[in-house]
Amino acid sequence: MQLLVPEGGSILDTVFSSSSMDIFDGGHQGVDGPSDQDLTDALAALRAGWIEYVILQDGDEFLQVAGEGDGPYLVQLCPGDPDQMLTASPVRFGDVVPLFSSYLRGDGAWRQLAGWSGGGGQATGQASPRGGFLGRLLGRD
Repeated sequence: MQLLVPEGGSILDTVFSSSSMDIFDGGHQGVDGPSDQDLTDALAALRAGWIEYVILQDGDEFLQVAGEGDGPYLVQLCPGDPDQMLTASPVRFGDVVPLFSSYLRGDGAWRQLAGWSGGGGQATGQASPRGGFLGRLLGRD
């Protein structure tokens, strides 16, 4: 799994205390095999407005979030097919952390932590790096 954030320079080097950041395709920087602390650091930077989004990507699957402050936040899951993008009901920051932590752990509890709509299916934990609001924002559509 990879934790991806916008490529952003030296501010992110101070935010991510436990891992070194690598540059990935698509204008992202991130961490391969992120720790709980890496995720906590990224979500804190998102809440503070230092970065625009956080993505947890596992192969063609991903969970992404955008927002700042207490929210609301836009959370989307892409199960491998951008046409199947699922969107969570508006999420407050206090709900983003357990949702993303569960996804990182792979325990499946994240499916129950938000109301999901769209995509013509159920939240399965599978996704792809294109589509949805963040896909449009990042020029993936």
